[in-house]
Amino acid sequence: MNYPHYIASAIDGRIRLRDPLLKTDEGKARVTAILKKQKKVREIREGASSLLIFFDPEMKITTLCTALEKELPEWRKGAKPTRSAQSTPSFDAVKIMQGLNGRKLELRFLLATLGIGALLGLVGSGKAHTAFSLIATLYTMRHVWMRRSAL
Repeated sequence: MNYPHYIASAIDGRIRLRDPLLKTDEGKARVTAILKKQKKVREIREGASSLLIFFDPEMKITTLCTALEKELPEWRKGAKPTRSAQSTPSFDAVKIMQGLNGRKLELRFLLATLGIGALLGLVGSGKAHTAFSLIATLYTMRHVWMRRSAL
């Protein structure tokens, strides 16, 4: 489903709004005031240049978007076009790497190391397989240790 440019993520009962307007306290207050007028909005949490909105699951996201665009015409007019299913995204490795935080980069490195170790094991290069498997094991142990509270 295509959402307007200001919806960063959406699931039943929760959406995250992200827009340059939300980088300022005045912008957050303005959007929060609009959202508080909605009867089915349960909670609004402020984030870094974003708002997380919890609402009744039976409420449609389009209802919320209509109310926001009615009060904030700059969101409707200045909306960036959303990517449709027919459009093909362009691949830009530099842009992708800039968008990765440390945890995602670490996980991708870990998966790449595991994959290379498995591939070398299938090919039959014993020393290289052992070395990559050892690196993968150490990174896996580090990852589990750092994220142990989430387990």
